[in-house]
Amino acid sequence: MECPKCHTENPQKKKFCHECGAKLSLLCSQCGVEILPSDKFCGECGKKIEDPTEKTKKPTADFEGERKHVTVLFSDLSGYTAMSERLDPEEVKEIMSWIFGEVAQVVTKYKGFIEKFIGDAVMALFGVPQAHEDDPVRAIKAAREIHAAVNAISSKLEEKIGQSLEMHSGINTGLVVTGDVDMEKGTHGVVGDTINLASRLADLAKPGEIIISLETRQLSAAHFKVKEIEPITIKGKAQSISAYSVEEELGIATLFDASAKQGLTVYTGRAQELTVLHSCLEKVAVGKGQFVTVVGEAGVGKSRLLYEFQNAIDKNKVKVWHGYCQSFWSATNYFPFINILRRGLHLREEKKSKGVHEIAVSSIYAINQKLEKYLPFYLNLLSIPSEDYPLPEHLEGQELKNAFQDAIAAISILKSERQPLVLILEDWQWVDEASDSALKHLVSVIGTHPLMVVTIYRPIYSSNWGNWSYHTPIVLKPLDGLHSKNIVKSVFGVEHLPKGLVELIITRTGGNPLFIEEVCHSLIEGGVVEVHEAKQAILTQALEALAIPDKVQAIISARLDRLDPDAKETLRIASVVGRRFERPILEKIYKGKVLLSQVLEKLKALEMIQQTRVFPEAEYWFRHALTKEVVYNSLLLQRRKDLHGLVGQIIEELYPDRIEEQVNLLQYHFSMAESWPKAVHYGRQSAEKALRLSQFHEAVTLFEHVLKWLLQLPEDRLRLETQIDILLQQERLYETLGRRDQQQKI
Repeated sequence: MECPKCHTENPQKKKFCHECGAKLSLLCSQCGVEILPSDKFCGECGKKIEDPTEKTKKPTADFEGERKHVTVLFSDLSGYTAMSERLDPEEVKEIMSWIFGEVAQVVTKYKGFIEKFIGDAVMALFGVPQAHEDDPVRAIKAAREIHAAVNAISSKLEEKIGQSLEMHSGINTGLVVTGDVDMEKGTHGVVGDTINLASRLADLAKPGEIIISLETRQLSAAHFKVKEIEPITIKGKAQSISAYSVEEELGIATLFDASAKQGLTVYTGRAQELTVLHSCLEKVAVGKGQFVTVVGEAGVGKSRLLYEFQNAIDKNKVKVWHGYCQSFWSATNYFPFINILRRGLHLREEKKSKGVHEIAVSSIYAINQKLEKYLPFYLNLLSIPSEDYPLPEHLEGQELKNAFQDAIAAISILKSERQPLVLILEDWQWVDEASDSALKHLVSVIGTHPLMVVTIYRPIYSSNWGNWSYHTPIVLKPLDGLHSKNIVKSVFGVEHLPKGLVELIITRTGGNPLFIEEVCHSLIEGGVVEVHEAKQAILTQALEALAIPDKVQAIISARLDRLDPDAKETLRIASVVGRRFERPILEKIYKGKVLLSQVLEKLKALEMIQQTRVFPEAEYWFRHALTKEVVYNSLLLQRRKDLHGLVGQIIEELYPDRIEEQVNLLQYHFSMAESWPKAVHYGRQSAEKALRLSQFHEAVTLFEHVLKWLLQLPEDRLRLETQIDILLQQERLYETLGRRDQQQKI
């Protein structure tokens, strides 16, 4: 269909919101006449509109309430009052439908979730139902695009309204609790102070301004230039809140780019992998094409490996083209090849900049005049209009797809004929289907050309590369203790480290280089570690546990949310049992649809857990202690208590003849469940066991816990007698340990 006035094409059909019955109508972007919508969201109530003819799909996400770190965006419209005073209510409704439709498209593009529209404002969540490691960045990008979209709409309506329309936004990142999710109605039921602060920031923002909290700024600092504003006083909070106004985007594309901006640590532990890459490049130099895949989890060092490889290449002899995928561009066909073309042809980011057509054509001719036949395809990919080189009208479907694939292969191969070429493709796990097919076609024809294609991805990408003899796979594993220690020293800038610190960091991070760096930075920022002039790190406080850095939390949460519900639930149960957990305990609690054995095998294949014992009972453990903690912290507090109590009961049932071995676990689980009688019972047994083993310090600590738990029980004779017995045991322990002051206090 088309606009009845200016005939601008609009292919949408007439629809009504199934939630509120509102007619879905917009204004023509060219002339302002009412036309049909270009989106699938109701501007009246904000709910997503589903075509009733489409088959209803059941939501696949895990919608159980949980504790999550999310980013909340509030955007309000400035100029709404003036518009309402000058226009008929029906016209106002149509304009708001137009604006909310644009907002919905932007939020959806960045995988956000519109929680609700409130009058002339919208509240969007980034991190539910699925977390992404860059949710704060996505929220800011979305806010900037929403502001730009409303500015574009305003320019068409200012004369009619008599005033400009502008959005002003507030963004905050923090903990929320999700409630009952209703995907049909489009609600997520989130609650928490994080939401209130985001709303307050939006209220303080001026028209056109985006204000972000300190937490959001810390997680997006490498991506945006910001200006600190006056601290904000919030009612009910004792301290003022730091806030920042977003000024511009800095063009950071990947996780590695963001880390590199903060400064790189010493490179260690990857000498063998670097040797493999240089060996492949030597073959390319003599005309033997090579395909290399580098696989590994987020933060394990894939991009750093390629960074070091590129730095060692003689750029006068070898050309490097670099492309990347991004999760929120996965719906854009050929996205990684589009950004390769833009870089390789030296084009500015503005798609319609003056002379871009001439620059693109001349740059392509400079590579090889044989590429002239493919010019329509390159210009189409670059979104450069061309009357001289239109797409062939006779091509469609698979033939058109084949033509684009040939064009991509041709420019890569002919470029390599002039000079050996290394084509690096990052984050291939986010690839679109068209680019994936184009890569496989390219790889199939590079065998006799001086071209090296290196593709980097995480294990979540299902690869099917065939049996090419020139394919070299590289699988990056976590670093061992020595190389992990080198990174710790590099971050702290020291030669000497406190005893036990490295071991604790390795245990927590599993040897993941990025996790190690982030944990070390958090120790410095928190004042837990201080660096002295003698290149020695000093602990300022006892170090029993390490907090989870925000960036690590985001990466792990994003990985967990990609799991199916049964796998995620299995990890939740396991996180309550402990870092090590036995299968019989899980079997008593697990209620999933998929067999537990299959779920455990899948989690092993994803390297989230590792089996440590087969007989007499299968035992597993979390490969990363941080993963276990992120999963555990996501559980609602009441569910944690319930699961701890259930685990304690199951241990009693499974091992009635081995209770003596289990008393430490039983006192832990029943105390976490706040099942005080059993906590006292097993806590006392655990303390007495430690006493028999001459573990006096541990016994003292356990007795102290038991005395606190006793206070939760009714005041009766049994409680008093137990308390006296424990105090007497404590008194003797303090004497043994020489703690006279504590002994005298009893």
